[in-house]
Amino acid sequence: MPHETSEHVSEHYKLRDAILLAASWQPATPWGRVNQASYAASAEAARQKMAEDATIEYFSMVGATVTENLTVHPDDAAIARFSAAMSAKMKFAREVKGRGGWDDEEICTIDGLTTMFLAGVSKGDMVDVANFAMMIWMRAQPTT
Repeated sequence: MPHETSEHVSEHYKLRDAILLAASWQPATPWGRVNQASYAASAEAARQKMAEDATIEYFSMVGATVTENLTVHPDDAAIARFSAAMSAKMKFAREVKGRGGWDDEEICTIDGLTTMFLAGVSKGDMVDVANFAMMIWMRAQPTT
């Protein structure tokens, strides 16, 4: 599995933000007299289309299958939601706590990662457990 780049993670956040923006988007009020009901319906249809497009792009990026009526398989939805929680926790640890180096054997050994993984299990923090499992899994992958 290729190593995820910061550009790829950045795209992940851009798409998530596009979904949130589309959900709250409101068009500018047109000039002149307008049938308010027709205008509101058009605005809602445009907002819905933006949200659908951003949702399809997001789930396609994370490898999920989106059906014609925009339903996502529960497996894909759960993975997307859980991976977003993992990503947010990693970002917080990196940017706020100053943590890093899991991918460098000289900074952090597999034994060290395994100890942190087991500590996550004993705390019952499944996001930590998943992040440490990901780190251990990634370190075991071929680098080519």
